Amino acid sequence: MKGKEKSMLKIEYKNIEEIKKYKRNSRTHSDEQIEQIVKDNEPHLALYAGDEGLDCYESILRDAGKNLKERAIIAFEIGYTQAEDIKTLASKYLDNIRIEVKKDLSEKDRMLFIFKNIE
Repeated sequence: MKGKEKSMLKIEYKNIEEIKKYKRNSRTHSDEQIEQIVKDNEPHLALYAGDEGLDCYESILRDAGKNLKERAIIAFEIGYTQAEDIKTLASKYLDNIRIEVKKDLSEKDRMLFIFKNIE
């Protein structure tokens, strides 16, 4: 997103107690069906986020400093090749952070947590 475009992203604040772990769903669709389901149901913005797939992350992180409380956690679901790029963006826009990357059940990077002023 560039210039004065209106942000299409919504920042949502939740207490940590509200966040629940999700159970893994059993696989009931073929790869082709999954691709079509994703295309039909995921927001266009989530599927086509710039050349590197980082536009949404950068927009959130660029604005995070003025929207976060002193102590905060940002949690992202990420593509398995995006962790290092998102770490770089987080470090560019935020101070006093610690970053953790967690793997999915296939042992691929899938979740990235940014802890601001939290040890």
